[in-house]
Amino acid sequence: MAHNFGFSNSSGEFDFYFYAEHSGNASSANVSNRDDIEVLKCKLRTLDEYTSQENLSVDFIKCDVEGAELMVFQGGLQTIRQYKPIVFSEILRKFSAKFNYNPNEIFDLFKSENYRAFTSSGEKLKEFFVMDESTIQTNFFFLHNEKHSRHIKLLCE
Repeated sequence: MAHNFGFSNSSGEFDFYFYAEHSGNASSANVSNRDDIEVLKCKLRTLDEYTSQENLSVDFIKCDVEGAELMVFQGGLQTIRQYKPIVFSEILRKFSAKFNYNPNEIFDLFKSENYRAFTSSGEKLKEFFVMDESTIQTNFFFLHNEKHSRHIKLLCE
């Protein structure tokens, strides 16, 4: 079921930057650096608010929000703590910079919740620790060290 809102660390109506030629690049920051970008108003909610109001449990989160991933996870921290879902996220240094945070803040947040980060390596997962200028990977899995211990043992190199 589709809903006409996005997730962040606060609820309300916010500006989103959009251009039709690359609509998958729409974001609450002008990540494209285009001058001809269109500004639209979009409704945002927190994941915690949504799961609580809808009485939902969460097993898996896929997050690709053009740099605003940290804010989505901050707004879903209670949900993540309660359900310990597997999380799959795209994380790019160039987009997180537009939101004034270092992508390692995401890895630190998950580490503080007893999660481990992994990248895909063929049919296996490879543990990932710190993003720096030499990091090529952009897609990451976060698995809870206890809840997903069986998956970690089966899938890791």
